[in-house]
Amino acid sequence: MAEKLFEELGRQLDEQGLIVKKGTLVDATLVEAQASRPSMYEGPGAKSRTDPDASWTKKGNKAYFGYKVHVGMDADSGLLRRAKLTPARVLDGEVADDLIIGDERAVYADKAYESRQRRERLKSMGINDRLMHRSHKNQAQLPHWQKRRNDLISRIRARVEKVFGTFKRTYGYVKVRYMGLQRNQTEMWLKCMAYNLRRAERLVFAT
Repeated sequence: MAEKLFEELGRQLDEQGLIVKKGTLVDATLVEAQASRPSMYEGPGAKSRTDPDASWTKKGNKAYFGYKVHVGMDADSGLLRRAKLTPARVLDGEVADDLIIGDERAVYADKAYESRQRRERLKSMGINDRLMHRSHKNQAQLPHWQKRRNDLISRIRARVEKVFGTFKRTYGYVKVRYMGLQRNQTEMWLKCMAYNLRRAERLVFAT
């Protein structure tokens, strides 16, 4: 029900002309589990007895136990169009295609989302590919044009960080409230709706 409410809110926001559709910004953020962390000595696949859906992952040199919030944000309006909650271990690229709507002019994402198949899919859909490049096997460094392209994409893609900042600073969403994926998905949808209503109000009064 919560997901359907989010979709209905999105439909109404689109009907009001608030969703611009020039581009979708794709990214993800980690949210800690409410359950106590299982011991790392049990291995990277160790599960919590109270929340078996939560999982371990690493970002940089830091280990996290919990979930990952994946979003697709309208680049110009800042409104959320798609979202998905997964265990933390799920790679960003595994969820990327679910965050692409199909009516946007471009998709912006960092290196974690790059793949030949995704670039080809965007091309076949008539969507401009704004995925950052990463170095591949036998490639010492990116050519200058790819570095420059990455810099330009990064400046636009970085706007999505405002969503995560609002989630964490305003809504206190650094840790999920419940046990289990299904309950925590409901919490995520409600927070996404709260964010869109807050953002829509600002857009309306700004015009």
